[in-house]
Amino acid sequence: MSAPVLGTTDRVVTPPAGPAPMVAEIAGGRWGDLWRAITRNRKAVAGALLLLVFVVLAIFPGQIAPDDPTAEIYLPALGPSWHHLLGTTAQGQDIFSQLVWGTRLSLVIALAVGALATALSVLVGVSAAYLGGIADGVLSLITDVILVLPIFPLIIVIAAYRRNSGLFTLVVVLGALGWSYGARQLRSQTLSLRTRDFLEAARVRGERKAYVIVFEVLPTMTSLIVATFLGAALYAVLTAAGLQFIGLGDPNSQSWGTMLYWAQNGEALFAGMPLWAIAPGVCIALLGGAFALLNYAFDEISSPALRVRKLERAHLPKSESRPPGPAPGTIAEQTVLKVEDLSVAYATDGGPVIAVDHVDFELGRGEFLAIVGESGCGKSTLLYAIARLLGSPLPGEIIGGRVLFQGRDLVLLECRAR
Repeated sequence: MSAPVLGTTDRVVTPPAGPAPMVAEIAGGRWGDLWRAITRNRKAVAGALLLLVFVVLAIFPGQIAPDDPTAEIYLPALGPSWHHLLGTTAQGQDIFSQLVWGTRLSLVIALAVGALATALSVLVGVSAAYLGGIADGVLSLITDVILVLPIFPLIIVIAAYRRNSGLFTLVVVLGALGWSYGARQLRSQTLSLRTRDFLEAARVRGERKAYVIVFEVLPTMTSLIVATFLGAALYAVLTAAGLQFIGLGDPNSQSWGTMLYWAQNGEALFAGMPLWAIAPGVCIALLGGAFALLNYAFDEISSPALRVRKLERAHLPKSESRPPGPAPGTIAEQTVLKVEDLSVAYATDGGPVIAVDHVDFELGRGEFLAIVGESGCGKSTLLYAIARLLGSPLPGEIIGGRVLFQGRDLVLLECRAR
């Protein structure tokens, strides 16, 4: 899909046929891009491995923990040993067993709150932007009200009213108050898509609004939705642990937050049992870090400009490698800008991708020149390359050709500047 170049002389200069994929495809947004972003990003791999460890602990606590977490069968305040890796509590319970069994409830809270908050974010944010009109006004007002409320004090008030509430109440309260930021992001993204050609085509076909939202809009925002879920899960881990620590939860449940609550009541740090308080705090931080590290990868997919990559020129055809820049030739006085055989490539997870392929045109003094073509065919890439602005916001690189402005090769000037 090459962009034709139109000049004032009614001539059309079309770049040679070649692989010029849509820039939108470079940004990804499909499951393959998500998987590659995780496996090729060290921070994302570290986050995934951390999360996997906690998932295993949550699924198989009975096979990993040596004892019942509530069994008061040992001497109190024992130090770490082979029999008690983290020692015992003031009541003679094994701390390591409590830590393992507490993983399940802590992880369930994170995933359940993340799922509920994300569902509300998608429902409110996408619907408000796509429906518009009164619906947008009402839903945006609700979002703004929730967004400016002091969430944590409000949660404390609600949790205090429902003191010693169970898991269901905690999840509902956290999820119902934690969706507004994600809804605002999704609304902004949906607004940028409303006038896109594929949505116009769906409306022309007579598709229902629900169909358009579910099958046309949401698939294009996969990475942003996943990032919203991870952010909500991170918020749930920290907030739920904080509420349980101050006693606004079920103290008889097995979670890291309730471990902190009982450790505080037993003055663990001053009674020679520091691991009773330190171990659950470290696990909360590690689980939150796992969600944050995974979120880093999905942020890159949502914003390709955040990716730091270099072109692997070994994967480029030999004929398209940039030759040594020849000395600027003599250009007629009336020619201000001359583009010769210009090619631009992007560094992607799958290797270099050609976005502008052997483009030639001339622009004389006093002339107007229009570059037209389909969305994503490389118009912006071509102009950014000519203006030496590749890399911000578009992470591309000139791999061949010349850009002569009043006889001076701008490509060579760019190289010297680097």
